[in-house]
Amino acid sequence: MTKNNRQSNLGMGVYLPEKVLDNDELERRQITLPSGKKLLAKQILDKIGVERRHIAGDKQTVADMGYEAAKTSLRGSGRVDLILTSSSHPTLFHVAEEIKKRLGLRVQTNEIAASAAQGGLLAMTEVLDIHAACSGSALLFSYLLEKQNELQGKKVLLVATEKFSDSIVDLRHRDAMKLDSSLGQTIFGDGAAAVCFTAGQDMVIHYALNKVLPDLSGKKDLILMAMGENKFIEPCIVRPVATSEKLKDFPKGYFTQNGPRVFEDVQNIIPGLIREAVDKAGFKPTDIDLVVIHSGSKRVVDALRLKLSPDFEVYSDYKDGNMSSVSLLYSFIKAVQEGRIGSGSKVVLCGFGAGSPDLYSSTVVVELK
Repeated sequence: MTKNNRQSNLGMGVYLPEKVLDNDELERRQITLPSGKKLLAKQILDKIGVERRHIAGDKQTVADMGYEAAKTSLRGSGRVDLILTSSSHPTLFHVAEEIKKRLGLRVQTNEIAASAAQGGLLAMTEVLDIHAACSGSALLFSYLLEKQNELQGKKVLLVATEKFSDSIVDLRHRDAMKLDSSLGQTIFGDGAAAVCFTAGQDMVIHYALNKVLPDLSGKKDLILMAMGENKFIEPCIVRPVATSEKLKDFPKGYFTQNGPRVFEDVQNIIPGLIREAVDKAGFKPTDIDLVVIHSGSKRVVDALRLKLSPDFEVYSDYKDGNMSSVSLLYSFIKAVQEGRIGSGSKVVLCGFGAGSPDLYSSTVVVELK
Protein backbone atom coordinates (compact mmCIF):
# COMPACT_ATOMS: atom_id res chain seq x y z
CA MET A 1 0.00 0.00 0.00
CA THR A 2 1.19 3.50 -0.81
CA LYS A 3 1.38 5.98 2.02
CA ASN A 4 0.28 9.52 1.25
CA ASN A 5 1.00 12.07 3.95
CA ARG A 6 0.06 15.23 2.10
CA GLN A 7 -1.96 17.71 4.10
CA SER A 8 -5.74 17.25 4.10
CA ASN A 9 -8.22 20.01 3.23
CA LEU A 10 -10.57 18.94 6.00
CA GLY A 11 -11.49 21.17 8.90
CA MET A 12 -11.32 19.06 12.06
CA GLY A 13 -12.22 19.47 15.70
CA VAL A 14 -12.23 17.29 18.82
CA TYR A 15 -13.62 18.00 22.26
CA LEU A 16 -12.96 15.81 25.31
CA PRO A 17 -14.32 16.86 28.75
CA GLU A 18 -11.74 17.89 31.35
CA LYS A 19 -12.82 15.38 33.99
CA VAL A 20 -11.02 12.07 33.57
CA LEU A 21 -11.63 8.62 35.03
CA ASP A 22 -8.40 6.67 34.57
CA ASN A 23 -7.55 3.04 35.25
CA ASP A 24 -5.69 3.81 38.46
CA GLU A 25 -8.80 5.44 39.89
CA LEU A 26 -10.90 2.40 38.99
CA GLU A 27 -8.36 0.18 40.74
CA ARG A 28 -8.43 2.41 43.84
CA ARG A 29 -12.18 1.82 44.09
CA GLN A 30 -11.48 -1.78 45.13
CA ILE A 31 -14.03 -3.34 42.78
CA THR A 32 -14.52 -7.06 43.28
CA LEU A 33 -15.08 -9.13 40.14
CA PRO A 34 -17.31 -12.25 39.99
CA SER A 35 -14.12 -14.31 40.21
CA GLY A 36 -13.46 -12.80 43.62
CA LYS A 37 -10.39 -10.92 42.37
CA LYS A 38 -10.00 -7.15 42.41
CA LEU A 39 -10.22 -5.08 39.23
CA LEU A 40 -6.68 -3.96 38.32
CA ALA A 41 -5.52 -1.04 36.16
CA LYS A 42 -3.11 -3.24 34.21
CA GLN A 43 -5.88 -5.73 33.52
CA ILE A 44 -8.06 -3.01 32.00
CA LEU A 45 -5.22 -1.70 29.84
CA ASP A 46 -4.16 -5.14 28.63
CA LYS A 47 -7.66 -6.32 27.77
CA ILE A 48 -9.46 -3.31 26.34
CA GLY A 49 -6.62 -0.83 25.77
CA VAL A 50 -8.40 2.14 27.37
CA GLU A 51 -6.13 4.43 29.39
CA ARG A 52 -8.71 7.00 30.49
CA ARG A 53 -12.34 8.03 29.99
CA HIS A 54 -13.37 11.66 29.70
CA ILE A 55 -16.53 12.35 31.72
CA ALA A 56 -18.95 15.16 30.87
CA GLY A 57 -20.28 17.38 33.64
CA ASP A 58 -23.71 16.69 35.07
CA LYS A 59 -25.22 19.67 33.22
CA GLN A 60 -23.10 19.29 30.10
CA THR A 61 -25.05 18.10 27.05
CA VAL A 62 -24.15 16.52 23.73
CA ALA A 63 -24.91 19.90 22.13
CA ASP A 64 -22.36 21.59 24.41
CA MET A 65 -19.65 19.12 23.42
CA GLY A 66 -20.65 19.00 19.76
CA TYR A 67 -20.51 22.78 19.54
CA GLU A 68 -16.96 22.86 20.93
CA ALA A 69 -15.76 20.35 18.33
CA ALA A 70 -17.71 22.02 15.53
CA LYS A 71 -16.41 25.55 16.06
CA THR A 72 -12.83 24.28 15.90
CA SER A 73 -13.51 22.39 12.67
CA LEU A 74 -14.97 25.45 10.94
CA ARG A 75 -11.65 27.33 11.09
CA GLY A 76 -13.40 30.68 10.74
CA SER A 77 -15.57 29.59 7.81
CA GLY A 78 -18.75 31.68 7.58
CA ARG A 79 -20.76 29.27 5.48
CA VAL A 80 -22.30 25.89 6.22
CA ASP A 81 -24.97 24.37 4.00
CA LEU A 82 -25.71 21.21 5.99
CA ILE A 83 -25.10 20.09 9.57
CA LEU A 84 -25.36 16.36 10.23
CA THR A 85 -24.99 15.10 13.77
CA SER A 86 -24.69 11.63 15.26
CA SER A 87 -25.69 10.96 18.86
CA SER A 88 -26.96 7.71 20.36
CA HIS A 89 -29.45 8.73 23.01
CA PRO A 90 -32.70 10.71 22.72
CA THR A 91 -32.45 14.35 23.77
CA LEU A 92 -34.94 17.06 24.71
CA PHE A 93 -33.67 19.16 21.80
CA HIS A 94 -32.62 18.74 18.18
CA VAL A 95 -28.85 18.33 18.37
CA ALA A 96 -27.91 19.69 14.93
CA GLU A 97 -30.29 22.63 15.26
CA GLU A 98 -28.89 23.52 18.67
CA ILE A 99 -25.31 23.43 17.35
CA LYS A 100 -26.41 25.53 14.39
CA LYS A 101 -27.81 28.19 16.73
CA ARG A 102 -24.67 28.27 18.86
CA LEU A 103 -22.49 28.66 15.79
CA GLY A 104 -24.51 31.74 14.86
CA LEU A 105 -25.93 30.15 11.73
CA ARG A 106 -29.53 31.01 12.53
CA VAL A 107 -30.72 34.08 10.61
CA GLN A 108 -34.09 35.65 11.35
CA THR A 109 -36.56 35.95 8.46
CA ASN A 110 -36.18 39.72 8.14
CA GLU A 111 -32.40 39.33 7.93
CA ILE A 112 -32.33 36.79 5.10
CA ALA A 113 -32.21 39.38 2.32
CA ALA A 114 -29.43 41.34 4.01
CA SER A 115 -27.43 38.17 4.58
CA ALA A 116 -27.85 37.06 0.95
CA ALA A 117 -26.83 40.52 -0.27
CA GLN A 118 -23.58 40.15 1.66
CA GLY A 119 -22.94 36.77 0.08
CA GLY A 120 -24.00 34.78 3.13
CA LEU A 121 -25.96 31.55 2.87
CA LEU A 122 -26.27 30.97 6.60
CA ALA A 123 -30.05 31.21 6.59
CA MET A 124 -30.16 28.18 4.31
CA THR A 125 -28.25 25.84 6.63
CA GLU A 126 -30.11 22.55 6.83
CA VAL A 127 -29.93 20.17 9.78
CA LEU A 128 -30.40 16.46 10.40
CA ASP A 129 -29.76 14.20 13.40
CA ILE A 130 -28.77 10.55 12.96
CA HIS A 131 -29.22 8.21 15.92
CA ALA A 132 -27.55 4.85 15.37
CA ALA A 133 -25.13 4.29 18.25
CA CYS A 134 -21.66 3.04 17.24
CA SER A 135 -22.36 2.98 13.49
CA GLY A 136 -23.66 6.56 13.57
CA SER A 137 -20.67 8.52 12.27
CA ALA A 138 -20.22 6.14 9.32
CA LEU A 139 -23.89 6.71 8.51
CA LEU A 140 -23.18 10.46 8.28
CA PHE A 141 -20.97 9.73 5.28
CA SER A 142 -23.47 7.22 3.92
CA TYR A 143 -26.16 9.91 3.97
CA LEU A 144 -23.90 12.26 2.01
CA LEU A 145 -23.48 9.60 -0.65
CA GLU A 146 -27.25 9.24 -0.98
CA LYS A 147 -27.54 13.01 -1.49
CA GLN A 148 -24.33 13.50 -3.45
CA ASN A 149 -25.88 15.12 -6.51
CA GLU A 150 -27.64 17.86 -4.61
CA LEU A 151 -24.77 18.34 -2.16
CA GLN A 152 -22.00 18.65 -4.73
CA GLY A 153 -19.95 21.74 -3.89
CA LYS A 154 -21.83 22.32 -0.63
CA LYS A 155 -20.11 22.93 2.70
CA VAL A 156 -21.05 20.17 5.13
CA LEU A 157 -20.36 19.86 8.85
CA LEU A 158 -20.40 16.40 10.41
CA VAL A 159 -20.54 16.20 14.20
CA ALA A 160 -20.56 13.09 16.38
CA THR A 161 -21.19 13.76 20.05
CA GLU A 162 -21.92 11.35 22.90
CA LYS A 163 -22.60 11.38 26.64
CA PHE A 164 -22.53 7.78 27.83
CA SER A 165 -21.30 8.29 31.39
CA ASP A 166 -24.74 8.90 32.89
CA SER A 167 -26.13 5.64 31.48
CA ILE A 168 -23.29 3.38 32.61
CA VAL A 169 -23.60 1.30 35.78
CA ASP A 170 -21.16 2.55 38.43
CA LEU A 171 -19.03 -0.47 39.33
CA ARG A 172 -19.29 0.49 43.01
CA HIS A 173 -23.02 -0.25 42.89
CA ARG A 174 -23.98 -3.31 44.93
CA ASP A 175 -25.55 -5.01 41.89
CA ALA A 176 -23.03 -3.77 39.29
CA MET A 177 -21.85 -7.19 38.14
CA LYS A 178 -25.42 -8.43 37.83
CA LEU A 179 -26.61 -5.36 35.95
CA ASP A 180 -23.66 -5.09 33.57
CA SER A 181 -21.32 -8.05 33.44
CA SER A 182 -19.46 -6.39 30.54
CA LEU A 183 -18.11 -3.74 32.96
CA GLY A 184 -19.19 -0.85 30.74
CA GLN A 185 -17.65 1.72 33.07
CA THR A 186 -14.19 0.44 32.11
CA ILE A 187 -14.99 0.91 28.42
CA PHE A 188 -17.05 4.04 27.71
CA GLY A 189 -16.29 7.76 27.78
CA ASP A 190 -17.79 11.05 26.60
CA GLY A 191 -16.70 13.45 23.89
CA ALA A 192 -17.28 14.93 20.44
CA ALA A 193 -15.57 15.09 17.06
CA ALA A 194 -16.32 17.11 13.92
CA VAL A 195 -15.14 17.44 10.34
CA CYS A 196 -16.05 20.17 7.86
CA PHE A 197 -15.45 20.01 4.12
CA THR A 198 -16.83 20.78 0.69
CA ALA A 199 -18.64 17.73 -0.66
CA GLY A 200 -17.14 16.35 -3.86
CA GLN A 201 -14.15 18.68 -3.67
CA ASP A 202 -12.37 18.00 -0.38
CA MET A 203 -13.73 14.47 -0.14
CA VAL A 204 -15.44 11.99 -2.44
CA ILE A 205 -17.55 9.17 -1.00
CA HIS A 206 -17.35 6.20 -3.33
CA TYR A 207 -19.50 3.55 -1.67
CA ALA A 208 -21.51 2.76 1.45
CA LEU A 209 -22.56 -0.63 2.77
CA ASN A 210 -25.10 -0.62 5.60
CA LYS A 211 -25.95 -4.01 7.07
CA VAL A 212 -27.91 -5.67 9.82
CA LEU A 213 -25.71 -8.27 11.55
CA PRO A 214 -27.75 -11.24 12.82
CA ASP A 215 -25.99 -13.08 15.62
CA LEU A 216 -24.37 -16.25 14.31
CA SER A 217 -25.92 -18.29 17.14
CA GLY A 218 -29.37 -16.75 16.75
CA LYS A 219 -29.38 -14.57 19.87
CA LYS A 220 -31.14 -11.18 19.84
CA ASP A 221 -30.60 -7.77 21.43
CA LEU A 222 -26.97 -8.36 22.34
CA ILE A 223 -26.56 -4.73 23.39
CA LEU A 224 -29.05 -2.87 25.57
CA MET A 225 -28.91 0.89 26.07
CA ALA A 226 -30.56 3.62 28.11
CA MET A 227 -32.86 4.83 25.35
CA GLY A 228 -35.80 5.74 27.60
CA GLU A 229 -38.94 5.86 25.48
CA ASN A 230 -36.90 6.13 22.27
CA LYS A 231 -38.46 9.49 21.34
CA PHE A 232 -36.34 11.50 18.91
CA ILE A 233 -36.91 14.95 17.46
CA GLU A 234 -37.42 15.40 13.72
CA PRO A 235 -35.77 15.80 11.30
CA CYS A 236 -33.83 12.66 12.13
CA ILE A 237 -32.88 9.18 10.99
CA VAL A 238 -33.10 6.49 13.68
CA ARG A 239 -31.69 2.97 13.65
CA PRO A 240 -33.52 1.24 16.50
CA VAL A 241 -31.48 0.22 19.52
CA ALA A 242 -32.70 -2.21 22.17
CA THR A 243 -33.73 -0.53 25.42
CA SER A 244 -32.63 -1.79 28.81
CA GLU A 245 -34.91 -2.45 31.75
CA LYS A 246 -36.00 0.60 33.71
CA LEU A 247 -34.83 -0.09 37.25
CA LYS A 248 -35.26 2.22 40.22
CA ASP A 249 -31.60 3.12 40.40
CA PHE A 250 -31.45 3.78 36.67
CA PRO A 251 -34.69 5.57 35.73
CA LYS A 252 -33.60 5.98 32.14
CA GLY A 253 -32.22 2.47 31.86
CA TYR A 254 -28.57 1.47 31.62
CA PHE A 255 -26.03 -0.05 29.26
CA THR A 256 -25.25 -3.76 29.18
CA GLN A 257 -24.08 -6.18 26.50
CA ASN A 258 -23.37 -9.81 25.79
CA GLY A 259 -19.65 -9.18 25.24
CA PRO A 260 -18.60 -12.66 24.06
CA ARG A 261 -21.35 -12.84 21.42
CA VAL A 262 -20.69 -9.29 20.19
CA PHE A 263 -16.99 -10.08 19.86
CA GLU A 264 -17.62 -13.29 17.91
CA ASP A 265 -20.06 -11.64 15.52
CA VAL A 266 -17.86 -8.62 14.86
CA GLN A 267 -14.67 -10.57 14.20
CA ASN A 268 -16.41 -13.08 11.96
CA ILE A 269 -18.65 -10.73 9.95
CA ILE A 270 -17.03 -7.30 9.73
CA PRO A 271 -13.88 -8.30 7.74
CA GLY A 272 -16.05 -9.69 4.95
CA LEU A 273 -18.12 -6.50 4.82
CA ILE A 274 -15.00 -4.37 4.57
CA ARG A 275 -13.70 -6.48 1.69
CA GLU A 276 -17.11 -6.34 0.01
CA ALA A 277 -17.31 -2.55 0.31
CA VAL A 278 -13.85 -2.09 -1.20
CA ASP A 279 -14.69 -4.41 -4.10
CA LYS A 280 -18.04 -2.76 -4.84
CA ALA A 281 -16.39 0.66 -4.69
CA GLY A 282 -14.28 -0.53 -7.62
CA PHE A 283 -10.99 -0.77 -5.73
CA LYS A 284 -8.48 -3.43 -4.80
CA PRO A 285 -7.05 -3.82 -1.28
CA THR A 286 -3.78 -2.32 -2.54
CA ASP A 287 -5.66 0.88 -3.43
CA ILE A 288 -6.73 1.43 0.18
CA ASP A 289 -4.31 3.43 2.35
CA LEU A 290 -6.03 2.77 5.68
CA VAL A 291 -9.02 1.02 7.23
CA VAL A 292 -10.30 3.02 10.21
CA ILE A 293 -12.61 1.04 12.49
CA HIS A 294 -14.77 1.74 15.51
CA SER A 295 -12.78 1.34 18.71
CA GLY A 296 -14.93 -1.22 20.48
CA SER A 297 -11.91 -2.35 22.48
CA LYS A 298 -8.28 -3.35 21.96
CA ARG A 299 -9.37 -6.98 21.76
CA VAL A 300 -11.85 -6.24 18.96
CA VAL A 301 -9.38 -4.08 17.02
CA ASP A 302 -6.62 -6.70 17.33
CA ALA A 303 -8.96 -9.42 16.08
CA LEU A 304 -10.03 -7.39 13.05
CA ARG A 305 -6.44 -6.40 12.31
CA LEU A 306 -5.48 -10.07 12.25
CA LYS A 307 -8.42 -11.02 10.02
CA LEU A 308 -7.69 -8.22 7.52
CA SER A 309 -3.93 -8.76 7.41
CA PRO A 310 -1.92 -8.56 5.20
CA ASP A 311 -4.30 -6.94 2.71
CA PHE A 312 -5.24 -3.90 4.79
CA GLU A 313 -3.65 -1.68 7.40
CA VAL A 314 -6.10 -1.21 10.28
CA TYR A 315 -6.19 1.79 12.62
CA SER A 316 -8.27 2.71 15.65
CA ASP A 317 -7.49 4.95 18.63
CA TYR A 318 -9.10 3.51 21.77
CA LYS A 319 -6.93 5.15 24.45
CA ASP A 320 -9.69 7.60 25.40
CA GLY A 321 -12.32 4.90 25.58
CA ASN A 322 -15.24 3.82 23.45
CA MET A 323 -17.28 6.96 22.69
CA SER A 324 -19.86 5.14 20.58
CA SER A 325 -20.42 7.05 17.32
CA VAL A 326 -17.68 9.55 18.18
CA SER A 327 -14.96 6.89 18.20
CA LEU A 328 -14.84 6.28 14.45
CA LEU A 329 -14.78 9.99 13.56
CA TYR A 330 -12.25 10.62 16.35
CA SER A 331 -9.95 7.88 15.01
CA PHE A 332 -10.33 9.24 11.47
CA ILE A 333 -9.26 12.70 12.66
CA LYS A 334 -6.33 11.26 14.60
CA ALA A 335 -5.19 9.34 11.51
CA VAL A 336 -5.15 12.58 9.51
CA GLN A 337 -3.38 14.51 12.26
CA GLU A 338 -0.74 11.81 12.61
CA GLY A 339 -0.04 11.82 8.86
CA ARG A 340 -1.30 8.29 8.29
CA ILE A 341 -3.67 9.60 5.62
CA GLY A 342 -4.00 12.88 3.75
CA SER A 343 -4.89 14.41 0.43
CA GLY A 344 -5.09 11.62 -2.16
CA SER A 345 -5.70 8.83 0.35
CA LYS A 346 -8.43 6.25 -0.06
CA VAL A 347 -9.86 5.23 3.29
CA VAL A 348 -12.41 2.74 4.61
CA LEU A 349 -14.45 3.84 7.63
CA CYS A 350 -16.30 1.06 9.47
CA GLY A 351 -18.66 1.48 12.41
CA PHE A 352 -20.52 -1.35 14.13
CA GLY A 353 -22.45 -2.01 17.30
CA ALA A 354 -25.88 -1.74 18.87
CA GLY A 355 -29.04 -2.40 16.90
CA SER A 356 -32.36 -4.06 17.60
CA PRO A 357 -32.95 -6.91 17.53
CA ASP A 358 -29.61 -7.49 15.77
CA LEU A 359 -26.30 -5.65 15.65
CA TYR A 360 -25.82 -3.06 12.89
CA SER A 361 -22.87 -1.86 10.83
CA SER A 362 -22.06 0.87 8.33
CA THR A 363 -18.96 0.82 6.10
CA VAL A 364 -17.99 3.60 3.69
CA VAL A 365 -15.14 4.05 1.23
CA VAL A 366 -13.95 7.66 0.89
CA GLU A 367 -11.17 9.52 -0.91
CA LEU A 368 -9.53 12.68 0.41
CA LYS A 369 -8.81 15.31 -2.21
